Amino acid sequence: MEQIANNITNFFIRDGVATEDTRDIYVYGLIIAFSHGIALAFTLLFGIVLQVPLLKLLAFFIPFTMTRTSVGGYHAGKFWVCAVISVLTMLGAIVCIQYFSGSINGIISVSISIVGTIGISAFAPVENANRPLTAVEVVKFRNRSRLIGISCVVIVLVFAFLSKSEYAFCVALGLVIPAVSAVVAVIQQYFGGSTNEKT
Repeated sequence: MEQIANNITNFFIRDGVATEDTRDIYVYGLIIAFSHGIALAFTLLFGIVLQVPLLKLLAFFIPFTMTRTSVGGYHAGKFWVCAVISVLTMLGAIVCIQYFSGSINGIISVSISIVGTIGISAFAPVENANRPLTAVEVVKFRNRSRLIGISCVVIVLVFAFLSKSEYAFCVALGLVIPAVSAVVAVIQQYFGGSTNEKT
């Protein structure tokens, strides 16, 4: 996948869209886009197989993608490892949505979303070596991720108030998974792990 991203970036450079100085940023961005595409494809696939309603899938995937993009988080050293982790994460999330969303009340979902927002506020954004952030970008992504977290909490509260606890759970799950990923990445960085190795 990195080779595909490099080939596309080469095309951008030849076309004048990118420069050699920004190669790493474009390659990293393309790999992340591929990762999100794979996550979406498998979310839909697992949703179809497990017969999860599309609105529940969207209630999960939209906050998940928005939060993950702003927060950053764990990235494996190899793209295929990252892809496998993403697929397994999506499978676990869809299984939880299908079999547990109807039995988890709104208060639990609100609590989950608050914990996720606290995690995001404490650790976001998590940098990757392929995409270092400037001081201005750190502030921008931190503020954006906190805004997304707070917005998700409000949405979860609204769903809980409207007795739509299954949708409240989907949104909370979409928020807390990227928060957990960010915490894992920070722990790996602290102990000198390879979270931020270039792919």
